[in-house]
Amino acid sequence: MTCCISSITYFCLEWSRFFPGKKYTLSLIILMSLAGGLMRAQPYISMDTPPSCYEIEGRVRNGITAYEAGIFTPSTPGPDQPGGAKWKMDPAGKPVWNTNGNTYGDLHTFLFTYTPATGTSVWNIDFNRDGDYNDAKESVTNNAPTLAGKGFQYISVLGQGYDNSITATLDHFTINGVDFGSFTSSSNIPLSLLFEDVSGIFNDITITGQFSFSGSNIPERPRIWIRLGESNYSPPTCVLTYPSNGSYFNPGSTILLAASAIDSLGKVVKVEFYDGDNKIGEDLAFPYTVEYSYAPSGNRILRAKAFDNHQAMTYSAPVSITVSCIREDINIDGVVNTFDFLLLLIAYGNLCTMTCPPDVNEDGIVDTFDFLRILARFGYRCY
Repeated sequence: MTCCISSITYFCLEWSRFFPGKKYTLSLIILMSLAGGLMRAQPYISMDTPPSCYEIEGRVRNGITAYEAGIFTPSTPGPDQPGGAKWKMDPAGKPVWNTNGNTYGDLHTFLFTYTPATGTSVWNIDFNRDGDYNDAKESVTNNAPTLAGKGFQYISVLGQGYDNSITATLDHFTINGVDFGSFTSSSNIPLSLLFEDVSGIFNDITITGQFSFSGSNIPERPRIWIRLGESNYSPPTCVLTYPSNGSYFNPGSTILLAASAIDSLGKVVKVEFYDGDNKIGEDLAFPYTVEYSYAPSGNRILRAKAFDNHQAMTYSAPVSITVSCIREDINIDGVVNTFDFLLLLIAYGNLCTMTCPPDVNEDGIVDTFDFLRILARFGYRCY
């Protein structure tokens, strides 16, 4: 990833100054997240080493002269995308935080969104706390064509106070509807949170919450940053539509595999089909199908793998099938008993009554060998 150019240089230096070779872990926050059912959510707190640089940043802080309400800076602006001062969003008149009806400690609602289809980010801050973002300099939008079609692997949140009397607080912090709770930094060491998504990449992003600053006596403190980093193209979605999970096939039969694949931000260029780690074949055009001949006997785990025109790829969920001439539980009721034998015998034209012995080889158990004997009796040889 290309970074640390133009306006991002400042942020890289700040990051290295805050984190001199160390990784800060907030154990309490992680425990709170797990207790809140984090494993059922899409985003989760990451234990990865944070990226050194970020490509998009929304920031709100106490300014150099105590009035900077907010700034939006694309860390790696593309062509015709100036960063820095162009994206400042100081409210009209550049008021300080504790004027215009505000006092230190007031909660200000914020909303950050990212739309990968266009690479557009929007940073909203309700400075005057009137329930909207419609007032002067409460919202700024950045269109980044160089990011169009891309999602992000990481979302970073940084909160920095100054000492025990000057704090930066986040309340009801949510990512894509998942509430991670409240966090406070009351020292010069930032509170640092890093998030990933179970899908591997964040696409459409909505971050909400409230923040408050308890006071100010030093430039640029306190402050809160929201960053997006490690951009990558969103992978396609892929589903193995046939065969269905739990299907049975006779040895030697040709099995049709079919998949659906969609890429909302690109074009699917190929779908590959796998039995375990062994590639069966591929299809370059819709409908995506291959034929699987002479599949080995036993349980087979099938998957499809879709590629798009950006070389992003994803696997489908696995589908389990069985290649065998014997399916002991013919009526699929969870047990192997006389009824399965009756169904088998009827299928081969022998109308048997309940007196037919299920334990054909009289070894004390009803198993595959009994089925084999019945099949052999009717001229069906299984290999």
